[in-house]
Amino acid sequence: MTAIYGLTHWSDRDVDADADRMGTVLARYGRDAHEIWRGGTIALGARHAFLLDEDRFVAPIHARDRRYAVVADVHLTERAELERELGHSGGSASALSDAMLVADAIEHWGEGAFDRLYGWFAIAAWDTQDQRLLLARDFIGKRPLYYLRAEDGTLAFASMPDALHALGIVPRAADEDQYLRLFRRAPLSPDRTPMAGISRIMPGYYGVFTAQGATTHAYWKPDRTPLRRQTQRDYETQMLTRLDAAVTATLRGAGDEIAAHLSGGFDSTTVVVTAARLLADTPKRIVAYTAAPHHTPQTYQTHHFSDESALAAETAAMYPNVEHVVIRSDTPTLAALDRTVDLYPEPIPNLCNMVWVDAINTAVQRRGIRVLLEGTMGNLSISASGVAALPSLARRGRLLAWARLSRGLVRSGWMRWPGVGWNTIGPLLPVSLWKRVMRARGIVMPSVATAIPLLPETLARVEARIAAENPTIDPAHAADLSDAMRYGTDPVGANLRMVAGNEDGSFFKAMLAEFRIDVRDPLADRRLVEWALRVPVERWAWGGEPRAILREAMRGKAPPSVLDTRLRGYQGADWPVALVASRDRLRDEIDRIKMFEQTAGTMNVDRLQKLVDDMPPADSPLWTDIAYEIAYRENLLHAVALASHMRRTAGSNY
Repeated sequence: MTAIYGLTHWSDRDVDADADRMGTVLARYGRDAHEIWRGGTIALGARHAFLLDEDRFVAPIHARDRRYAVVADVHLTERAELERELGHSGGSASALSDAMLVADAIEHWGEGAFDRLYGWFAIAAWDTQDQRLLLARDFIGKRPLYYLRAEDGTLAFASMPDALHALGIVPRAADEDQYLRLFRRAPLSPDRTPMAGISRIMPGYYGVFTAQGATTHAYWKPDRTPLRRQTQRDYETQMLTRLDAAVTATLRGAGDEIAAHLSGGFDSTTVVVTAARLLADTPKRIVAYTAAPHHTPQTYQTHHFSDESALAAETAAMYPNVEHVVIRSDTPTLAALDRTVDLYPEPIPNLCNMVWVDAINTAVQRRGIRVLLEGTMGNLSISASGVAALPSLARRGRLLAWARLSRGLVRSGWMRWPGVGWNTIGPLLPVSLWKRVMRARGIVMPSVATAIPLLPETLARVEARIAAENPTIDPAHAADLSDAMRYGTDPVGANLRMVAGNEDGSFFKAMLAEFRIDVRDPLADRRLVEWALRVPVERWAWGGEPRAILREAMRGKAPPSVLDTRLRGYQGADWPVALVASRDRLRDEIDRIKMFEQTAGTMNVDRLQKLVDDMPPADSPLWTDIAYEIAYRENLLHAVALASHMRRTAGSNY
């Protein structure tokens, strides 16, 4: 990874001092090399962390005979293909870093290069001819890129926002509207961030900035044409081919030991076993980490199991080059809060998971491992259940395909006919009718309003804004959690929205600074995701078997106990134990919410206080009630995490 930065005043005003401040602030993100280029009205810089073998080849940001000056934070996943397209033959590219290849691509194709780049990147390119600055990010946002435009015309960009704050152009302040959206569990507005005055380049977009203004453009426009006339075996083979390529790309530059998350689920299992196969004939080893409850395992959700270490151990035992490490932590939940609000520029509302994430990161760091594999984007690329095909097929009038899928789901025991009917019809109904039917069936879904810690008048104001931006939303039911829990009728569109809403690049950049770990997710590989978007939705549940393609592709490579389970793992399932241990800290945080003006006037503090006062003991059976999970995990912890981060962003002493 590299941290990039730059600024221009679009005038003869000196940029040197400002550029130096930005580079100094970003030093912790790139300790191996620093380069800076000044081109009259603009300065570009890069702080390098050498994580790939080719990274040590640091070239000048701008060569005299070139049109573009380029800085890039990039990990190419299809490097060889790009080399061929650019005409680099034989070993001519072996002494070129990924950033140098990106510079060649931009020199060759201009802004047309961004769609040709496969990998994860944040790029800035200064057009010395037309005096334009191009800023671009990869399709899924794995590399962060922030910018600001000041009233005096100054334009500045950086991988992390602390470099922008160092300029003193915009004050440290929270964008209250964006935080309220996060409290509501709505996505941030396009281009906006929780930090007032600081914007972001959206995943899959590039911006063109001149002295006269700015425009943004979507370069990632994936083909959604279904792959037809293929057998199920064809899809399995295609998945394996793309998986091998994706994992191979993430192993590039890794040392003799590679860390990996390993749960009892499909996605992390697939990543680990694929890496183990690919490394079988090498001396490299995988150290697989599993988070497990420290206390007596309990299941807090139906159809879930809480201790995944046994299944993970079975997976690791299949491969002699995999070492299995179980991490059990009894750290109080709010112990992660200070690090979270200080380290990550975007809020991390799920504090329960941060306890074990931090524990694994610390273990990896102590071992001196630099690369950590994960599989968080599996739902986008390999592990869709296929159940969403029921309403999709019905809506499109493909009744024979619907009947075949329905019969298979019933025959295999995954569903009963009433369930098939409801999963088909439910997503097609208006929200109000859907809720009435649910009540008639004796199922009362909790309203998201009970899980949102905002005062009613504040929530109403936020809902009105969201409804105004999205005319298809029914304002009377926009705050209903049940709508979000229904299957959509356009699963491909839902996946595209998930990609557009992903914003974890700054999370991983911060991990690099704090733990010296490069987190890589092969399931976020662009080629793999683009293939998955074209797989006919019913193929994911072919023969009535959800995740059918992945199950069969992994047959013989992962344990049957993992592939055939009908339960889901629940990492951090003992979160109530850690939460109760944080009771005193929770009281302190609520007192701070009361004192901070921006939260005191918008949040339902009385409800939060009552939740803490009425908190059951850690061993209470009440924690198995979904209402308690919503109240404490989805409401209380979510509120405390966001409010604390909001105070930090605003620079409050509270």
